[in-house]
Amino acid sequence: MDHTADSKDFLAEDLLCPACITTYVDPISLSCSHSFCKVCIHKVFADQKQEGSIYRCPVCLAESEEYPVLTRNFQLFSIVENFKSSQKIKSVESRIPCNYCLDDQSVAVKTCITCEVSLCQQHLDRHTNRSHVMVEPTLSIADRKCPVHDKLIEFYCENDQSTVCVTCYIAGSHKCHNILTLKEAHSKHNGVLTHTISALQDSEVGLQRDRDELQKALRMVKKNSENLSASLKHLKANIISQVQNQFQSILDVIVSSEHQVTSTIENLTKQMKEKQAEAMNTLQELEKLKDQSDDLIFVKRFQTVQDQTKKQNLKVDTLQVLDVKIDQQTVQAIEYQTSYYINEINQILQQVQSSVTTQTRDVVRSVDGDYSSQDFQVQSADDMQIWDGKTFDDDGDYRSQDFQVQSVSSMQNGRPRRQGFGDLVDDHSYSQSFQPHSGIARNRNGALKQRQSVEHGWYEICTQSTFTRRRRKMMN
Repeated sequence: MDHTADSKDFLAEDLLCPACITTYVDPISLSCSHSFCKVCIHKVFADQKQEGSIYRCPVCLAESEEYPVLTRNFQLFSIVENFKSSQKIKSVESRIPCNYCLDDQSVAVKTCITCEVSLCQQHLDRHTNRSHVMVEPTLSIADRKCPVHDKLIEFYCENDQSTVCVTCYIAGSHKCHNILTLKEAHSKHNGVLTHTISALQDSEVGLQRDRDELQKALRMVKKNSENLSASLKHLKANIISQVQNQFQSILDVIVSSEHQVTSTIENLTKQMKEKQAEAMNTLQELEKLKDQSDDLIFVKRFQTVQDQTKKQNLKVDTLQVLDVKIDQQTVQAIEYQTSYYINEINQILQQVQSSVTTQTRDVVRSVDGDYSSQDFQVQSADDMQIWDGKTFDDDGDYRSQDFQVQSVSSMQNGRPRRQGFGDLVDDHSYSQSFQPHSGIARNRNGALKQRQSVEHGWYEICTQSTFTRRRRKMMN
């Protein structure tokens, strides 16, 4: 049974992404330790967000209300890349024949660099008693020989950072150089590589943490925007509603008064019409009586008509409607009061606007080496304002922009606090013109802003109202 082939098959199965069922591409790990392709897990979470559900791990269904923390799995990435490389090499080198087989050439399992031949398992068993250099089956034997002396490359020159043969080492151009065996060089470089991978992993974790913080900040900004917008819309609707209700109340009074006066006028008009009709009837009877030529009838009817006329009441109440207008003084008073209250509202809204515009803080974060967690910020004395200002570029050079920084809180007896660096600062490290209240840069813990450069062994101290650069060799 070929146990190696079985183990390769099991390894290939373990290197499959649960989402796409193919070999991992840029593997990412969740907090539950399950890993996925970077593209796959982002697509899964995007679909879950679109559906409005909470975020779940596709494997164990671990839930998270916020966007899960994604960490690049460098170890798994390295395993996948090595596996892919070995598979490519196997696919080519598995067809290399044994040079000692004459008839049916078996597949070679090793290549002897010393003899420059490839050997199957049977011939390899006869060859193992020799002190020769054996490697995995390969066709590129020439790459393992010195192009100058045509000898096997067995050493590494640290001075020239190149691989050399024994002749180069003893009598060639690399004589008296610092020489290591390939095994020693491999071990040394592997240690450096391990440290580099560890540093990159730490930096990646720091960057991922910063990205998560930015995502959290983005959600906070959206939440703030939604809450403030809803509150202001409600406030606006409430103010408009109160004004509209007040105006509507006045309009209702005007309309009610109009209806009441109109009804009174209509009643008076009706009474006048009735009185007018009664007067017309009496007038007609008087005119008929006037035309009567019979004296007896005239005299008899005259007294009757005269009594009826005296009994008639033709008086009607009248009504005078005044011309009602809003005088200019009243209009100006209303406009003044409105302007006053609008100004009061504006002042309150400006406070809200100020809180929105200052909801972010500029943070200068270093993510190189072991200082990935150090971040610094410069803010006003009342903690209400952040100023953009001097920073250091990637080469550690000082940028020329000046700014004012926070004072007092990071001072101790008129001098900046020293924290975490031991007694590295003497009395001559600061400018004599430095004032206790002129301001210094500080980090979020209130400590003096100090920047270390591990590569060059220097630290830098920023003091005064505008930063003054101080460079001093670090002590062990």
